[in-house]
Amino acid sequence: MSSTIQSKKRNNKNDNLHKAKSAKNDEFYTTRGTIENELKWYKHHFKGKVVYCNCDDPYESEFFKYFMLQFKMLGLKKLIATCYKNSPVANKQFQFFSNEELLTNRGNKAHKIEITSEDLKGENPSMENMKDILKRKKLVKNLPAKCDGSFDSKPCLKLLEEADIVVTNPPFSQFRQFVHVLEKYHKDFLIIGNMNAITYKEIFPLIKDNKLWLGYTHPKEFIEPNGTIKKFGNIMWFTNLDIPKRHEDLIIWKKYSPEEYPHYDNYDAINVDKVAEIPCDYCESWGLYPEEFEALDKTQWEEVRRERKEDTELIYVIPKEGTELRKLLHEHTDGYKEEIEHVLAKSIYCSGVMGVPITILDKYNPDQIEIVKFRKGNDEKDLTYTEGASPLEASKQASKQASKQASKQASGRLHLTSEFWSARYCNGIIGVPITFLDKWNPEQFRIINGIGRYACIENDSTNKIGTYGTNINGHRKYFRIHIQKIL
Repeated sequence: MSSTIQSKKRNNKNDNLHKAKSAKNDEFYTTRGTIENELKWYKHHFKGKVVYCNCDDPYESEFFKYFMLQFKMLGLKKLIATCYKNSPVANKQFQFFSNEELLTNRGNKAHKIEITSEDLKGENPSMENMKDILKRKKLVKNLPAKCDGSFDSKPCLKLLEEADIVVTNPPFSQFRQFVHVLEKYHKDFLIIGNMNAITYKEIFPLIKDNKLWLGYTHPKEFIEPNGTIKKFGNIMWFTNLDIPKRHEDLIIWKKYSPEEYPHYDNYDAINVDKVAEIPCDYCESWGLYPEEFEALDKTQWEEVRRERKEDTELIYVIPKEGTELRKLLHEHTDGYKEEIEHVLAKSIYCSGVMGVPITILDKYNPDQIEIVKFRKGNDEKDLTYTEGASPLEASKQASKQASKQASKQASGRLHLTSEFWSARYCNGIIGVPITFLDKWNPEQFRIINGIGRYACIENDSTNKIGTYGTNINGHRKYFRIHIQKIL
């Protein structure tokens, strides 16, 4: 199979792909323009590398032709291509086999081509002499008789072990398995796939964990075996090769408002329908009342936005850049949230505890003042007393009881503090359409999960979220990627 796309049925949003599948005519071939438009961004990745096109007819594949023609310019170490047995386009452009050989089935076996820099020494490959070079150098060889040329067959996996980068257009029906093989063998790759693959539970975790991302272009035209052109609107490149676009910040400028960015009915996040409208001030943060905000040390905390809730204004803050707390927030270190809330509580909470000399007991009114505890004396020893020894010692004993009670109350306040912050905490999670991945910079946003119609995709498993994914006012949203701004 040469650079094929085997369609995967979906709604009726892509009629050509759907009709092709229905007609059992799902073989489509990548054009040279499609390959050139994308690969121009990766040229520096190929120097000194072994490139493997493992879903390509060596005779007809535009992938193979591109790399053979650009072999010296790219500085390749080696080029490998393998062919599926009985490919429908084999022998149509480069007729390697005679009619007699085709009749005896010799020409319909799975083949491979391996080209090294030594093979092309003194040669200047072109479309006109490519066939001659391949035949003269005897570079086209049969794969073992029992091998059908599939990318996961033993002979092809053996070739894969040698490869550095895989570049091809794998069958859509086997896209999951294809990527799994590449991951298993720890290979770099640049491949074509359907946009629906983003929502696969086997693929999305790779995107989330920054092991796979989108390329630059969206191929539109493909060629059928009979030479006709088909157009599609949901095809893209997938790769794990680093490219400049991954490090370009998405420019965001809109301000958050609850009216413009509704909260999901069944998931703690806000919805954004257009990537360009992601709010710049909605992030993980903590809400304070104005009087609490005034108590903050502004050298340690910064305001990110203000929001009215009912009749009260909340000012959302985060640790200031350059502080230790900001580092914890940036890295999401274990326990970072609790540590930030602890420091924030200390910054805005006044306990009212005062240290006074022991002579206070001459004026002590328990209805006016609560004794929290006795501090140590100058000798650093705790004050001691025996029950009922003297009025002073009795007072101390009463104070000890009061201290225990105060400790219990303090524990209660800590418990309430946890509940207090849960009402003030904003997780900063935003639901965006999958087109966000075209603009995703992993240094600017982290991906939390992906929620589709029936499931929440996290890591390598799915968890049901409601019955119809994320809803707003009872209406289901299509697959959403949930992101969080990195601070």
